[in-house]
Amino acid sequence: MRIALLILLIRAPCEAMRRALVVVDMTVEQVANISFQKDEMIQTIRHLALSGKFDTKIDSHLWFEKGGPPSSLAEMYPHVGRAGTPGAELIPELCDLGLDSCQYSCFAGGAELEILLRERGIEEVVITGINTDYCVMATALDSFYSMFRTRVVGSGISSFNGRAGHLEGLKDIRRFLGDIVVGADEYLGSDPAARPSLCIYKYIYFLTSSLSVLPFLRPLMDSASALGFVPSSHQLSCKVTIRE
Repeated sequence: MRIALLILLIRAPCEAMRRALVVVDMTVEQVANISFQKDEMIQTIRHLALSGKFDTKIDSHLWFEKGGPPSSLAEMYPHVGRAGTPGAELIPELCDLGLDSCQYSCFAGGAELEILLRERGIEEVVITGINTDYCVMATALDSFYSMFRTRVVGSGISSFNGRAGHLEGLKDIRRFLGDIVVGADEYLGSDPAARPSLCIYKYIYFLTSSLSVLPFLRPLMDSASALGFVPSSHQLSCKVTIRE
């Protein structure tokens, strides 16, 4: 029975991993406070957004409307992210489709980002924007907890706390989530069709989970799972993907 199921899996077409680019808080008023690698960050985001390597591109930024979802940020920063004000708009260099958010994380509050990503069949979330030590880190944590393969592009993020805040944020991201900070060339340097999809790792994982004749491959797959290539058994049972 298992052999027959494996044959069906192998004969099924492999689909490339579906990715979303999430741009965090790149609004006029917030970017104005950035000095560290500001130009590099904007250019990195532009190149990623125009690369054609992402199935979905999300602009998530503060947008507080009167009578909207409650937010501690609205109390802490009463003059930031006010709906309809010029400062709350996305910077001209990155004008794109938007999704509003009203908390530190793009997944929090009334944004419903996770629902949107699930509906579009997204498996990997690639995060850019500001601030490394606040909203970027919080978004990465929630993406990870939501069982998406999560990556943060180092040259595509910054902090209003300067280089020190940026480095501190990177340190915390690596401390809690591992080595998920990558260079932009991971997405700009090759044809996405040439990259391995998750399916081949899943086939091997099925083999090593089901057939006792291949125990020597099991340590290899455990390492791949830790790197995010193969979902854990918990992820396989809980992750819901709806493809377009």
